[in-house]
Amino acid sequence: MLPTALILSQLRPNDQRALMIHHIITLTAKCVLKRSIASI
Repeated sequence: MLPTALILSQLRPNDQRALMIHHIITLTAKCVLKRSIASI
């Protein structure tokens, strides 16, 4: 897996923002999934 900083440096600002948003959504989804599994 490539370092995130290296990937970000290759992208335009709009792409960087989209990637960060995607990353945040992915992390949030993982946390929600863990909580829902734990509550079962």
